[in-house]
Amino acid sequence: MPTWHIESTTAKTSHIILRRGILGELNLEEWAPAGTPVFVIADPIVLAKHLNLEKRLVQWAGRDSIYHLDISEPTKNLTTVENLYREFGARHVRRDTVVVAVGGGVLTDTVGYAAR
Repeated sequence: MPTWHIESTTAKTSHIILRRGILGELNLEEWAPAGTPVFVIADPIVLAKHLNLEKRLVQWAGRDSIYHLDISEPTKNLTTVENLYREFGARHVRRDTVVVAVGGGVLTDTVGYAAR
């Protein structure tokens, strides 16, 4: 499985895995063991196409840890990032929270920018 480790002088290492169908193969508990705070930001279109995915994410992270972000290229902007910051605050996202983006490039670009 191809994995990229992104090193930063200001943050801990991030693990980025890109591959079609990867969520079906991942052991989610490996990335965030029980007790680790998790916040999942997911594209509702992706969830609608993969019926068991949301169920699996809810079992892993909890229903209150799933946020549906309907996004497209025109909404890939700082207003959307600001809205994500509000969600981070409302859901008590901390530096040790595992943030998971489920969707295409626009969603993962925006979430990655906001989570940084």
